[in-house]
Amino acid sequence: PTYVVWTTNKIGDVRVSFSYCDENLAPDAPRPFYVVHTYLQEVVSDRVSYRSEEYNDSFESIEHYLEDYVYPWRMLLIQASKHRKFVHGGDAALAKKITDEKVAAGKSLVTYGIGYPDDKAKHGNLCLFHIPGSKTVVKEGVKVRADGLKYRDVMHTSIDDMLNWFKRNWKATSHLATAAQRQSTQLRPVTPGRIRPGTPGRNRPTTPGRPLTPGRPGTPSAAGGGRTPTRPRTPLRPKTPTRPRTPAGPGGVGGSAPVPARAPEAPPPQSIYGPYNGMPVGASYGAAPS
Repeated sequence: PTYVVWTTNKIGDVRVSFSYCDENLAPDAPRPFYVVHTYLQEVVSDRVSYRSEEYNDSFESIEHYLEDYVYPWRMLLIQASKHRKFVHGGDAALAKKITDEKVAAGKSLVTYGIGYPDDKAKHGNLCLFHIPGSKTVVKEGVKVRADGLKYRDVMHTSIDDMLNWFKRNWKATSHLATAAQRQSTQLRPVTPGRIRPGTPGRNRPTTPGRPLTPGRPGTPSAAGGGRTPTRPRTPLRPKTPTRPRTPAGPGGVGGSAPVPARAPEAPPPQSIYGPYNGMPVGASYGAAPS
């Protein structure tokens, strides 16, 4: 294997790089190499040591770091390429493989596979693709380190152990909630939903009321003659006529003197759309012209 130990311009900054490849390919097939860079910080006290912030541990020497950390890490990556669920060729080949299996097996089967991610920033790790529904491919990362594989915040000692755990817990969504907590807490604008007629809600018309239930039909009579006839309503008594009022007399006291007739009122106005007594339309209705 290829390991490179090198330093940078920063004092105390030591980098250890290693490479790995898919060793389960055909002899004549192209073998892409993946390079991983790790970082150490030189610590000088009574004696020199090296500390890995990522691994959160200190090592007596660089050889100690290679033996206890880099070698097991690289071997796990190589063992993964020999697993029966490993797909060669990167993300596109992995997605196509499990999609073809989904079409052949049917919607009830959850197809899955593992591979090396294409993203250079994720080299040194694995990716797990699966199709939980009908056709949507879900991609998840698997962190590979010397002490095992970390998938959904759970450590596993081997690839078989991780895949068995996945088959039992692929429906779990707790890892999604953990990722959502890391996002910004700013309130996002609420997207208005589609307006559906008859559905109560925000900016939506209310459901029209149901028609009244018709009254229950009358109870059939014992003789079987249909509805029981209703009781006839009692007719109202005729209203007693009021007594005619005695006309007032000349002095305002009751008497028999006739009431003088009222003067005739002026004729009502006619429509402006026709003449009145020979007057033109729009003329005044006052005194007659001389």
